[in-house]
Amino acid sequence: MLPTRLNMLSKEKQRFLRRMLFVQFSKSILQTLIFLLSLLSIFLLGGQWVMQEHFNQLAISATQSAHKYTQANAQIREINSRIENTERLFKEYVPYTQEAIAFFNQIPEGIELTTVTLDFRQPSIPITGVAENREALLQLESNLLDLPYVESAEIPYSLLLSEENVNFSLKIDLKESALNKKKK
Repeated sequence: MLPTRLNMLSKEKQRFLRRMLFVQFSKSILQTLIFLLSLLSIFLLGGQWVMQEHFNQLAISATQSAHKYTQANAQIREINSRIENTERLFKEYVPYTQEAIAFFNQIPEGIELTTVTLDFRQPSIPITGVAENREALLQLESNLLDLPYVESAEIPYSLLLSEENVNFSLKIDLKESALNKKKK
């Protein structure tokens, strides 16, 4: 039985009791609501903590994978630059071995070379040495002129005055077409 139904109370007390019931009911509702909101906020805070941990793990893995890929990309760039340098060197490479062999095969017996600067990119090849005699020196001139890339190899007349142990210094001029072919 509700206390507001008691007839023995005055009207004023009955209104007071109704208000008290309303206040108590509102208070209970508010307490329940605050309790539910507290539970909800605890769950939300726990969920935020779990989500933050998950986000941190993702950020760490993204950073590590980005660092790993950065290292891989740096290695790829280094390998690519080496390949480009190698390709460039192969384009500039000219096999001088055959010309050098042909050049030294033209040196006759009786000639001892002391200095040869073989650079086919230059317009001339300077050589110095000693010839046993004048005929060996003339044979050297003749043999060098037989080479396809030699334009001139003239012996100064002053060297031909000595008959034996002729110290010589020659400058062999190369043909322009041979130089252009070698530079390409």
